[in-house]
Amino acid sequence: MNNIYKIIISLALIMTTSAYAGWKEGVAAADKGQHEKAYEEFLPLAESGHVSAQTTVGVMYYSGQGVPQDYDAALVWLNIAANSGHDVAQYNLGIMYDNGIGTDQDFSEAAKWYRLAANQSHARAQLNLGAMYKNGDGVKKDISRAHLWFNIASSMGDSDAAESLQQVEQLMTIEQMDNAQLLAGQCVDSDYQDC
Repeated sequence: MNNIYKIIISLALIMTTSAYAGWKEGVAAADKGQHEKAYEEFLPLAESGHVSAQTTVGVMYYSGQGVPQDYDAALVWLNIAANSGHDVAQYNLGIMYDNGIGTDQDFSEAAKWYRLAANQSHARAQLNLGAMYKNGDGVKKDISRAHLWFNIASSMGDSDAAESLQQVEQLMTIEQMDNAQLLAGQCVDSDYQDC
């Protein structure tokens, strides 16, 4: 029995080490602008279930870096990673649905993915979700919720969110701003579960 555990642990270490090495080499290649080489490193990792590599491959297909631009492939890889809970993949899917890139424009689907990423402290997703509440795109128009998400993203250092927060505050009453501050506090205190 002990030998079986040793073999399993050894195999796990080998797989983890090789996966890490591939990731490290892919990042190094991308940093040097060698996107084709980066793709060659990331793809096997993505195929083996490495969620960050799946997201990266999806973004590479989206942007056409290292591979020909292919929105269908981007959607596939980003969906896999997003459904595994990767916030960057969720945010990028939100972008694709929000703008109708590689798919039909679907504000409700965009809001869904932005919300999942926003709930994981992804500032740009929080900014975009705030814009959706401000405009009523894919969600019921709600100026207090727009303020909530702009406020949270701004507090994370997003300068666009700070600007959006100032703009939306000009449209709000004192009561609405107080309500939005209360909502933001509840959201953060609940670790983004009560937003």
